[in-house]
Amino acid sequence: MKRIHLAIWAMLAALAIGAPSATAHPHVWIDMTVSSVFGDEGKLTGFTHVWAFDEFYTVFQLEGFELSSGDKPSQEQLDKYAVEMTDSIAQFGYLMRIEGRDGRLDVDAGNQSARVRPDQRLELTFTVDLKQPVDATDWPVRYSVYDPDYYIEMLHEKGTGVLMTGNPPATCTMDVDRPSPTFEMISLAASLDRMDQGPDTLGAAFAENVTIDCRPEEARSAE
Repeated sequence: MKRIHLAIWAMLAALAIGAPSATAHPHVWIDMTVSSVFGDEGKLTGFTHVWAFDEFYTVFQLEGFELSSGDKPSQEQLDKYAVEMTDSIAQFGYLMRIEGRDGRLDVDAGNQSARVRPDQRLELTFTVDLKQPVDATDWPVRYSVYDPDYYIEMLHEKGTGVLMTGNPPATCTMDVDRPSPTFEMISLAASLDRMDQGPDTLGAAFAENVTIDCRPEEARSAE
């Protein structure tokens, strides 16, 4: 299987020229807002992702749209971009690892869209639906979003990047564990050049892990 930054982010080749740093992973930065979506019965049904790409990636991506000077990309161009991006990451679980009581949970994605924000950053929005809704009052659900190679750094927006929408049970809480990579992992990331391929475990070391727990307090304290 090809590495993630070659299979998914082929369009980033343009960044090889003019980017601020040619060495050390990561090379692209994404600020995320991930909303955990609960259905009418209070079960977790999926997630809504909003990814804001860094300014350098945005500039080079917009150049790829072949715009005339001063023009903005059309909605048609942005819609095509959104579909291409989500199709590319489909085989990698949309860069999202979700685990419940019985292990990893399967997902489908759709409702893609893209826009250029007022601050001139490219933004991608899409939904990830669980193939089977999960009762988080029975067992916590944990997720993380990351590029296995750590070519892209993906972190939640501070303060507003982890949300619940729909009809979550009143007992639901969400806890974010910040990454704590080892010195060896940090050194490895710092040693990788733009076209180097890190191990598939590298990105997980730099990922934030979110726990969604809707169990009653007595069930949690019994652990």
